[in-house]
Formats: sequence, C-alpha cells, structure tokens
Amino acid sequence: MGTKHGCIRDAVLLVDSNGLILRCNKVLSTLTGKTYEELLNGKWQDILLEGGFTSFSGLRSAMNSITQPVDTSSVSIRRS
Repeated sequence: MGTKHGCIRDAVLLVDSNGLILRCNKVLSTLTGKTYEELLNGKWQDILLEGGFTSFSGLRSAMNSITQPVDTSSVSIRRS
C-alpha cells in the first residue's frame, strides 16, 4: 500500500465482496508470518485463523455488510 499505510501499527486489509484480500499492509504479514504474496487473494478469515486469531468480535458482521458503511468502533480481533 502507500507510504502512509506503512506508518499504521494496526493490520489493514482491503478485501473484495468474496472476502479475498486485495491489498494489505506489512503489519498483517508480520502478525500472520506470511509474505505479502501469500496473503493476496487469500480469504481473510482463513488467513487470520491460520495466524492464530480466534476471536473476530464485531468483524464478521462488519465484513458481511461490506457494501454498507461500517462502524468500526465495535470491532476487535484477539489472538489466542
């Protein structure tokens, strides 16, 4: 992604309506242990589960309404 995205400490994902990762930042690569190339076109749920993330509180409903504006104030992800 662009230079500004390299300064963000949170994982940032851009996914399509099928849940496939179109772009992401380096933080996601660091958290999952996968390269950028391995992350591209992967299903976000599978990538996070493989990375040890087991709780997607609020995120599933937000992702399911991908065509609607998303309130991210209630979204949290936890690693087990």
